[in-house]
Amino acid sequence: NRIDHVFENLLLNAVQWTRALPSRKGHVDVRATLVDIDNAPWIRIHVTDNGPGIHCEMWEKIFGMGVTTREGGSGQGLYIARSLVESMGGRLYVEDSLMLLGTTFAVELPAARES
Repeated sequence: NRIDHVFENLLLNAVQWTRALPSRKGHVDVRATLVDIDNAPWIRIHVTDNGPGIHCEMWEKIFGMGVTTREGGSGQGLYIARSLVESMGGRLYVEDSLMLLGTTFAVELPAARES
């Protein structure tokens, strides 16, 4: 399932990055909200961790094929995750990241309409 793969990747990355700062207990938060985008209902899911953060210069670059910031990383996970989200008509992006405080990724997908 495409959406399963997206969240498996985001959650695995979040858990791995929270371990990068052993001086504090790692935390990952997932929350979903219904939002209005261009007068249409969308679901926005945030995945937030308290890892080391991503410098703003890397926010777009990390979605490139082969780009990794983690030792031993393949550089394919976020590239594939974004491609899958886009194939469902959605968006995947870094919403916020503060160095040494953590990162929030956002996944936005069109909400299904009732018939």
